[in-house]
Amino acid sequence: MKIHRNLVTPAKPIAFDEDIDFSMRDYGPAYPLLGLKEVHASGEFYLSDEGLRCAAKVHCVATLSDARTCEPFEECFDFEDDCGLPTSPEEDAEGYLFEGNVIELDELIYCLIHTQLPMCPRKGGSPLPRSGEGYTVYSEDDLMEEEKSSPFDALKDYKFED
Repeated sequence: MKIHRNLVTPAKPIAFDEDIDFSMRDYGPAYPLLGLKEVHASGEFYLSDEGLRCAAKVHCVATLSDARTCEPFEECFDFEDDCGLPTSPEEDAEGYLFEGNVIELDELIYCLIHTQLPMCPRKGGSPLPRSGEGYTVYSEDDLMEEEKSSPFDALKDYKFED
């Protein structure tokens, strides 16, 4: 679906309710995202004091690569977002830059989904890699224990001289 900026007016927002097919998309540069299916987006494009905005509600099933084992696994995402759509980097607005008069809904939804993905996705129950020569792998429990100790603990037994 293409949204023309000039068709969105304060009195007339443009609503959408779409199933989007990303099956033909190249996910190579989007690692750890390996695929998207069951993508459904609904919402509206509207004008505010800051300019053109999009309020969207998105449901999708993402195939991700486990950060520990590189095994693919699926995770469901349901989220809502309200983002700005500036036309140039010079505009004093936060959001997704779409130059020109036409906004591709598919590209905007893809950007929104990408912001929801974890940086290091982990499949439930995935094992830690083994420690090796020159490095140690810590579990979350090990890190929590380490955070409880203070770097000043080593000074507790130190005798200061006057």
